Amino acid sequence: MPVQILGEERLKTWALETEAFVMLEEKASLKDLKSKISGTTMKYDKRIENKTVINDLQPLSRMHLYSLSGGGGILYIYIFAAIAVIILIVACINFINLTTAKSGNRALEVGLRKVVGANRSHLIKQFFGESVAISFMAFVLSLLLVSLFLPGFNNLTQKQLAFDPIHNVPLILSLLGIAFFTGVFSGSYPAFLFSSFTPIQALRESGALSLKSPVLRRVLVVFQFTVAVILIFCSIVLQRQMNYIRNKDLGFNRSYVLRLPMNEEIQSHYDAFKQSLLENSDVLSVTSASNVPLSIGNINPVYWEGRGPDQYEVINFTAVDY
Repeated sequence: MPVQILGEERLKTWALETEAFVMLEEKASLKDLKSKISGTTMKYDKRIENKTVINDLQPLSRMHLYSLSGGGGILYIYIFAAIAVIILIVACINFINLTTAKSGNRALEVGLRKVVGANRSHLIKQFFGESVAISFMAFVLSLLLVSLFLPGFNNLTQKQLAFDPIHNVPLILSLLGIAFFTGVFSGSYPAFLFSSFTPIQALRESGALSLKSPVLRRVLVVFQFTVAVILIFCSIVLQRQMNYIRNKDLGFNRSYVLRLPMNEEIQSHYDAFKQSLLENSDVLSVTSASNVPLSIGNINPVYWEGRGPDQYEVINFTAVDY
């Protein structure tokens, strides 16, 4: 946007956050450039004495998720990714527990295969193949479930999330890689455990085979149920918070609050305009605001004692009835 569009009056104040885009040479040092521009505004604008204005640099590729004004969403991505990884680990542990629970039948199968000539490497490949195949079937089923429940999730969270892996090759390759790794990880313990049985041990004790690491299995079961309980508890808390936000009494009915954009002429005669609206018996109150609440408007850094000039928190504020 050309600077002239902002208007002369707005350019004379620092109420508007502005951004400058600079194309640097490939060999340019970002550290040196940042140190040179850090105090540029404070040096040349004498109207901001006793105030701190920070000039900072940020790559264009990081603006969306790592916004300097605090609007980036990388933290939420980390949180949801961590939750997804935890759920995936729980699913893998559940698969391991279910597989080892059938140790008697699988041990008999291992014993018979070794009797007819199968070696340990063949059995390991078989168990890995089974777990990877199950993982890929679960992957296909998950794609169908996401497509089915995503609209309802968007309606619940008031978001517009989209999922289209068919037209996103890197995404589909990443998902396939995750599915393969999940199959290998979940099948590794059963594969090496069952393939280690000797034919005599497997055939003699197949009915009541005791695993080599009962402690490990108990740890896996306890970990699985602990994580499941924590996730269920967090889901209940989140649901209660969402219900509270949706049903909280704001002190007014949003359906009866109207927003009217004002041009420069109305702004210059705001008091008269406000009075004319109040003369209408259907209008209870009138005010002006610098921006609509919950929208991206004026942003201000907040400092306090003990923090440096580059250590601050960013807040949004709205000026009203001015």
